[in-house]
Formats: sequence, C-alpha cells, structure tokens
Amino acid sequence: MKPYVFSLLLVAFPLATSLAMDAVTTNVPATAPAQTLTLDEAKALALRDHPSLEAMRQRVAAAAATVRIARSAYWPTLNADASAMRTQKHAYTGMPTAFASQIDMTPYSTYGVDLIAGWVLFDGFRRDFDLLAAQQGENASRNALTDAQRLMLQTVAATYCHALLARETMRIAQEDEDFSGTLLADTRNRFTAGVALQSEVLTFENRRDQAEGQRVEAAKSWRVAHAALAALLALPAGELPQGAELTLPAAASTNTPSPEAALAYAAAHRPDLQAAEAQAQAADAQAHSADAAWWPRVEAVAQSGLARDRDLRFEADHNQNLSIGVQATWNFFGGGRDTAAREAAEAGAHAAAGMKSALALQIAAEVQQNLAALDASRAQFAIQARVLDRARKIRDLVRQEYVGGTAGITRMNEVQNEAVKADAGLVISRIDALLSQENLDAVTGRSLERNGRE
Repeated sequence: MKPYVFSLLLVAFPLATSLAMDAVTTNVPATAPAQTLTLDEAKALALRDHPSLEAMRQRVAAAAATVRIARSAYWPTLNADASAMRTQKHAYTGMPTAFASQIDMTPYSTYGVDLIAGWVLFDGFRRDFDLLAAQQGENASRNALTDAQRLMLQTVAATYCHALLARETMRIAQEDEDFSGTLLADTRNRFTAGVALQSEVLTFENRRDQAEGQRVEAAKSWRVAHAALAALLALPAGELPQGAELTLPAAASTNTPSPEAALAYAAAHRPDLQAAEAQAQAADAQAHSADAAWWPRVEAVAQSGLARDRDLRFEADHNQNLSIGVQATWNFFGGGRDTAAREAAEAGAHAAAGMKSALALQIAAEVQQNLAALDASRAQFAIQARVLDRARKIRDLVRQEYVGGTAGITRMNEVQNEAVKADAGLVISRIDALLSQENLDAVTGRSLERNGRE
C-alpha cells in the first residue's frame, strides 16, 4: 500500500461505488438533524447485514454437511429390496427331444423381498482420509468467512475515510469561498473609493467562484461515498439515513508495533493463511485417500428376505431365507485410473502447499508496506499541523497588510492558496493516518479482534 490516502482509497473504494454513480447529483447535501454513524457502528452493520457474508455463511453450512456425509461412511447401511421377474426357459439347440420334453417350458414369475445390511470393515483407510479432508474443508470455509469479514472491515474503513475526506474537502472549499467572498466585498468597497483596481475585483470574483466549484465537486464525492457506504451497509435505498453524520475517530496510539511483532501476529491470526493451511491439509488427505485403491475392500453383509416362484403369496416357513457373510473386493486392474487419480491428488497437494507459501510471502510484504505507510502518515500529520498553524497566521497578517494597502493582490492570493493547501494537507494526513492504521490492522488480522470477530 502506498502512504498517501488517495492511492489507498483508489484500491478499495471503486469496488463499493460502481452501483452508486448513477444516483449522484452535484448539489450540496441538505442540512438535517445530525445522526451520528461512527466507523465502528458502520463496520458492525456491514458484518451483520451484507448479503455476501450471508452467502459465505451458507458455504460454511454446506461444508459442515459434507463432514456429516463423510462421517456416515463409518455406519452400517440398511436397504430394502423388492423384485418381480418374469422367466422364459428355452431348450438348447441339439438337445434330445425326449429330454427336452421333460422340461417345463411354461413362463413363470419370481417374487422376492429382502432386507440387506452391510458394514464396511476395511476400505484402505479411505473413510479416515475422506473425513479428514472434509473436516479441513470445513475449516477452510470457516476461515474464508472470517477472511471475508476482514476484507469487509477494510473496505468499510476505506469507504468511510473517503466520505470523511470529501466532507473535509467541502469544508475547506466553503471556508475558501467565504474568505474570498469577504475579500471580494472589501475590494469592491476599495474600488468604489478609488483605491483598488477593477482587475482586483474580478480576481476575487474568480477565486470565490473557483472555491464554489471545488465545493460542488467535493459534494459529489460526498454523495458517492455515502451511496457506496450505504451499499456496504445493505441499505436498500442506496443512501444513508437523512442527516447521518460521520465522525472522525480520535487519533490512535502513536506506538507502532515492531515488524517482528506484526509479522508474528499476522502469521497466527490471518484467516486466509489459516484457510490456505486447511486447504493444504485437505489436499494431502485426499492424496492419501487415493491410496485406498491399492487395498481390498472388506464388508460384512447380512440379508434376510422372502422369495417365491409363480405366486406372490409368501409362506414364512417355506419361502424365508437368511444369509450372513463377509465379502472382499480387490481391484487388480482398472486401466491406470487409480495411478492417475493418485498423481492428480498429489499434484493438488503440492499446489495447495505452494499457494500457502506464496500467501505467506504476500502477507509479509503487506505488513512491511503498511508499517512504513503508518509511520509516514503520522509524521506527515505532525508536520502539516505546524504548517497549517503558520499558514493561517501569515494569511491573517497579509490580509491586514492588503486592507491597509501595503500588500498587493498577488501576495494575498499566494498566502490564501498556501493556507488552503496546508488545511488540505492536514486533513489528508489525518485521514491517511487513520486509514493506514485500519489497513495495518487488516493485513495483520487485528481488525477482527478489535471488532469482536475472534
């Protein structure tokens, strides 16, 4: 991540604003009774109501059902079987006529009802590894849900910060417009008195109109950010409640964690890394499950039923049968299918392990980048605070000099530009520091703990 707020916001914010652009106008938001919506409240609403997270929860439920399916292989099976068959006997070609005449060639029916129980005693440990793979798949799904929540928290924070930035930009533009309007009124009075030029009047008219244009543009960004935030909060109207007021959180602690501590926390808490570990273990279990093809399958079987020819009326004393036994099946040749299945499963296990290693490298880079961004944004905030304080003092002094006739319009414009620039720099650095902290919490996974998700 880059250390400047605009670059950071451009990563996450467009994903949330694509559906909001059509409803945006350039009007300044109407004044309404304020209803505070803090960043923490926005995060909680998004985690609770966003439908994409509900879809992830359903995937977790499906993975849990898969575990129950795998566990059912340890239980015996019980099946009911009913049959009705029609049989027609035929004499063999060349059979002596005398012998053939003794065979009853009349077609007849056979009826049967059976209850069959089976219990797999050994299947080459396939059930064990299938269950392990399903369990790790469930773990991966749960961690994927947690990671989706982590990304949602990061996106909400970015969108919220973008809205704050737009609001502060509106404020700065409004102050510039008001200040330019005051200077315009003073200059008009001086022009009427014959001590100012008409070009000076026109200059301040232009400056006032330019500030108004910047305010209107910031209002558009404000509306877009609010619509995007409303989408993340799953508000069907596509906008926040009338008069909703976002608040800039208090500055967080200036203590930056060491790279070693941040990396250790990320390694233990990043849910996507834990999901990758579960996926690697599931793939390894699937590879071992494929080895079961080289072993015999042994099953205990019991069958009880009734069978009778020609008549559907069974007699328990004469038509009942019961059989109990053990059967083993061992496939010696399947056209190379088992070998290919084992190779495919093994390749999948290696691929999953590689993806996990690549993700660990990516997380380490993200942690280092965001640590640097946080340090830089905090330093910028301290610098910009000093710059803004001096810029305002200089502007007030030059204004007095301009009104008194000892400073020219060029100098007045120059110091006003510097004051506006310094004000914007302070806002950007403050919001950048907030967003850098949010991003660092997100890449380490600490945002989940701070929002009650661990």
